[in-house]
This record gives sequence, structure tokens and C-alpha cells, in this order.
Amino acid sequence: MYKDFKNVCDLLSIITFAVLKAFSFLACFVFLVAFILFELKFTTREINVFELASTKAVFQEKVNSETGLRYLTPRGAEIFRLILKFSDSISPTQAYELARLIREECENSGIDPLLILALIHVESGFNPQAISSKGAIGLMQVMPRTARSVADEMGIPINGIKSLYNPVINVRLGIYYISQLISRFESIEKALMAYNMGPSRFISVKGAGEEKSSFVKKVFYFKSILEREKTSLEEI
Repeated sequence: MYKDFKNVCDLLSIITFAVLKAFSFLACFVFLVAFILFELKFTTREINVFELASTKAVFQEKVNSETGLRYLTPRGAEIFRLILKFSDSISPTQAYELARLIREECENSGIDPLLILALIHVESGFNPQAISSKGAIGLMQVMPRTARSVADEMGIPINGIKSLYNPVINVRLGIYYISQLISRFESIEKALMAYNMGPSRFISVKGAGEEKSSFVKKVFYFKSILEREKTSLEEI
């Protein structure tokens, strides 16, 4: 009888060991699958930027129910947060549209989005309604005549001066224009000077041989601020 009891105990030990081993294997497998899914979630999915902005306390107004859930890539979300942080005049909905536009247009033209944000800050202080004494309008301070010329070249319709107060149209025209100037002058610094002065005046004063203007210095200074801000956002 003792022998039978011992055999039963041995059998139970073997079964228990097998079950524990199987459980350990299953737990490792589940952990591995969960880890892979977690990584894929944060490297491939787009980010719910309105939810993200809300949790980081950068919302400036409640998004209305018509907006619904909007998503951006991580790069777009970064632009979105920077726009809201430095603008008192742009709503979250407008910031979403601008972030998407800036990311896409900058990728297409090979321009750093932070350069565009810095240019917008220096030109208008992120105020879509800004207008200069010379008649430049909107976020990127586009002149009406330049807007018509660029719009014709891009093949997009605009409704005169009124369109330049639309942040998305204004920035789309501005990005295309600065990209053309960069290609033309083969220098970001010279392109910024031409953007600020006008290409004809820039050439007439032989700006190509001048040191960086105060305008260019302001743009690059604010770009450095954005770069630091970007790093701090990544660490949140």
C-alpha cells in the first residue's frame, strides 16, 4: 500500500511539474505577444491628438462635438502641440488642420516643419488675422499679388484677399513660396531674406553677399526655442 501511495505521489509530482512548466511557457508567450502589440501600438498607430492635448493641459477651448476624433502621426502631433503652445489665436481644430498640412507639405518639399513654425511666429505671432503696414496678410504674411501668382502656379483657386485670412490656405501658399525661394537661392538664409524683403529687392541690394539680416536671426533664434521645446515634449 505504501508503494502504491508513493507511486501516486510521484505521478502527482510529475503532473504538477508539467503543468507549472506549461504555465510558465504560456506566461512567457503571452508576455511576448503583449510586448509586441504594445510596441506596434506606439510605433505604427496615429495619435489621438485632441486626447493627448487635453491630458497635457494645452487645450485652449473645448473641441465641439462636430469635430469628432481626429488623428495625426507622431510628427504631426508634435507640430500640433507647438502651435497650441505658442498661439492664443488658433483653435485646436485649426491647429489640427495646420499640423496636418505643415507635416505633409514640409515632407513633400524637404523643409523642416520647425522652420515654418518659426517663420510664422516671426511674421505674425501665430495670428491668422495679422496684416502688415505694407498689406501682407495672415500667418505667413503673404502679399496678395504673391498669393495670386503662387496660387496660379500651384493650380489652386483662391477667393482674393479673403482667402489669405484662412490659416490653411495662407500657410499652404507660404510653404510653397518659401520652398521655391530656397530652390532659387540655394540657401535657407538667403531664401528667408528674399521672403522678407521680396526677391527683387533682395537681388537689387545684393543681399546674397550680406550677413544674416535681423529677420533671419529672429527666425533661427525662435527655431532653436522650438527645438528645445520639442525635446521637452518628448520627455513628458
